[in-house]
Amino acid sequence: MSYSKFTNLGEKLNGDCQGKIMKGILDINEMDRPCNCDKRLKKGNLCWWGGNCRQATVVYELFCKETKKSYIGKTQRYFKTRTMEHVHDVWKVIESGRAKFGENWYGSGGYSGADAFAKHFAHLCRDCRNYNEVRAKMKEIMQPKIVWKGERIQCMKSARTSRCKLCMKERREILKRYQIERKLLINDNSDIFSSCKCGAKFHKFIREVNLQEALRTRSTQKKVKSSKLSERMRKKNPPRFDFSDISIQTTVCTPCHSVGMTSPSSVEEPASSQPMTPVIFYDTNVPGLPYRTPTANPTRLELAQVREYQNFLARQPTFDV
Repeated sequence: MSYSKFTNLGEKLNGDCQGKIMKGILDINEMDRPCNCDKRLKKGNLCWWGGNCRQATVVYELFCKETKKSYIGKTQRYFKTRTMEHVHDVWKVIESGRAKFGENWYGSGGYSGADAFAKHFAHLCRDCRNYNEVRAKMKEIMQPKIVWKGERIQCMKSARTSRCKLCMKERREILKRYQIERKLLINDNSDIFSSCKCGAKFHKFIREVNLQEALRTRSTQKKVKSSKLSERMRKKNPPRFDFSDISIQTTVCTPCHSVGMTSPSSVEEPASSQPMTPVIFYDTNVPGLPYRTPTANPTRLELAQVREYQNFLARQPTFDV
């Protein structure tokens, strides 16, 4: 009856159950981490990305301060990694253009991996002679910013499909900028109509434990008392082995008081010293089983085997000679 009235009830129940199970579960491969930028990637003494350089699964905006235009992109990796790839593509366009067309190169410069971002900023950095100069100038004329951040595990489920959550967020942001002012957007139509390029990878899970929340949940849970049936079953079925009356050969090991070749009688103990407690070793050897060294802490299995062997000897007939 429920499915005939509410067609999406199953999806809602599964989503609620999955959300509770995956609560506090993170992917350790691309989890959020603090900034680790060095002097090359810092703008002054501050992080170029505002401390968000190691944020993954984001839709970002790269704002050009000279033309007041913006580029919208997405990445499953860290924000810093994808941004530096953009900067590297800018230098590749400049390098390829000079090698193929000389100083009067234009457009993509013959570089096959150029996108709208690389062509736009390569024109602004065409006077740079190497990659370090391009990176230094890009830090002056470009400002990166995160527009939307997703949850990596949830976004990965729809990767490589027509309904990829990360790609849909990127397209929605691009179309939103299209409606406001088309001229202030660097992206071209390929960023809207292209297929999903997100990768589906295996996760390495880690649980993030909130101690206060766990204690609060534990304190609010109701304590379930033992039912009468379980108590009757425990009385009806006592433990299989009773270890209270097991008589085992024991060996008493008296602690040594001697050092080297000195006899115990020649060693004088302090007057305030307390008598040493002897250590009791249990011999749990049973015929037919491998030899066991006498130990002070035998296991329950060893004690049970000794008890079974003693019962076996008690059942053997005796003969008077």
